[in-house]
Amino acid sequence: GVFYMQGVAAFGLSFQYYAFTLNLKERWGLLQMKMVVISNFVLMFYCRIIGFGRICIEMIPILWSGTSALFFIMAVSTAISMQYLNYFFILEAYNKCIKYTFMPLPKSAKKSLSNRKKSETAVAVVTQLKRVMSDIVLQGEESAS
Repeated sequence: GVFYMQGVAAFGLSFQYYAFTLNLKERWGLLQMKMVVISNFVLMFYCRIIGFGRICIEMIPILWSGTSALFFIMAVSTAISMQYLNYFFILEAYNKCIKYTFMPLPKSAKKSLSNRKKSETAVAVVTQLKRVMSDIVLQGEESAS
């Protein structure tokens, strides 16, 4: 039972940390993000709602027969509180899933190639300007001496 909670938390954090590394301005990065958020939502829903609910239902007869009434009430109230917390986790995963799943993909790589060519051209222009400026400075130093 504990694995459902701790295991899904570990996977959820791993998905989240991986998603932070993705570049959403690129097509492949956004596709990966879509896969991550859908996987995270499915995993969270199964483990936190279905798995945890099943474990709670299995534990009710065990707690009822072998413990005091106070312990039973405390255990059931804790399970109900945890299930409410699980609903908030599911809601957050659902909202993130909807946000990124329906986000339009960026245009094809041709646009990024043209941006790369523009940046290479800009670097070439700056390099050329540096050469011209250093030539001017050298000429000024030669004429001063």
